[in-house]
Amino acid sequence: MKLQSKDYLSIDDNPITFEHILRNTSLAFAIDCATSCPNYHTKWRSFSTWCCEDLKQYVTLPECLTSLTAAKNYINGTESHERLKEIYEIAYSRHVVEPHKYDTHYYANRAACNAANPDYHTSMYECYCSQSLGLSFLGINDGEIEKRQKEQFLAVTS
Repeated sequence: MKLQSKDYLSIDDNPITFEHILRNTSLAFAIDCATSCPNYHTKWRSFSTWCCEDLKQYVTLPECLTSLTAAKNYINGTESHERLKEIYEIAYSRHVVEPHKYDTHYYANRAACNAANPDYHTSMYECYCSQSLGLSFLGINDGEIEKRQKEQFLAVTS
């Protein structure tokens, strides 16, 4: 990625940090930029699992809890990408057929399921959104949620 120089007439070839991106745009945009660094896939997956932790007690589907555990094991190197995909597909098929209302339990299941999404970018984005929506249903201020998410994103990327 390149950043225009102060005079906006030339291109500066220095890399842009995720901190700079986050400070000047949004967390959603910074997550989109994560696709430019696939070698960080373990860091991205750890952000996904972190997003699930606040909602873990509200997960009602065992397949979704298994998905979250598989994602954590993948980060630690004890779960293969192929197995992660299998577990995700099982959790996803269970989650989408389960009758639901849009509440904290729904978003907790959705986040836990997506922690093992084989596509790390989708995993990050879905977990980030599900955490925000799930915590909002609990009455937690959106500004506080976003602040914590940004802090964690920076901790993961630094």
